Amino acid sequence: MYRQSLLAGCRCVELDCWDGKAPDEEPIITHGKAMCTEIMAEEAFDAIGKCAFVTSEYPVVLSFENHCCKKQQLKLAKFCEKYFGDTLGKAPLEKFPLGPGKRMAGPVHLKNRILIKNKRLKAEAEKEELEIYLKGGDLAEEAAEDPNAPPPEPKPDEAPKEGEAPAPPVYSGTSLTNIHPLLSSYVNYAQPVHFGGFDKAE
Repeated sequence: MYRQSLLAGCRCVELDCWDGKAPDEEPIITHGKAMCTEIMAEEAFDAIGKCAFVTSEYPVVLSFENHCCKKQQLKLAKFCEKYFGDTLGKAPLEKFPLGPGKRMAGPVHLKNRILIKNKRLKAEAEKEELEIYLKGGDLAEEAAEDPNAPPPEPKPDEAPKEGEAPAPPVYSGTSLTNIHPLLSSYVNYAQPVHFGGFDKAE
């Protein structure tokens, strides 16, 4: 499917990545909680690397729906290096650095580049954890949030009064800490942003 989509000219594809099962525990791609066929993530990355720029030289965005633990996220990062090589956009272009008020690189400037779209660690945390990883240290694994868990009970002073509508759920950035720093470091021009509503859209 990835091969067909890219050869047809698609420039953005989603990879729904999950932890693999024993005994190999290799990361897999499937649509979570649906009757979809599982494929090995490595096979998908191989196909993407071979077909990304056959039809078009414009950049390809890989949008990660990342449900993997840090150990398997590292494997995803290594697959990016192995199969994408020099086409992997590991860092912003020198002429188009990231930052407030900076001019963004356009598709014409990013030709023959594969961009990773994934949640990213905060800059200080990424730097610290990346140094630990490069020195061979172990990274702590955060407990994953259960998406099916019931919402926490509101505190007495936060509970809505009779006749009032309950307050809307507040987005928690907890999941932003459970990201492998190597994979995080590959995220630059394409980052997911929480949609807070049209009134808050920029």
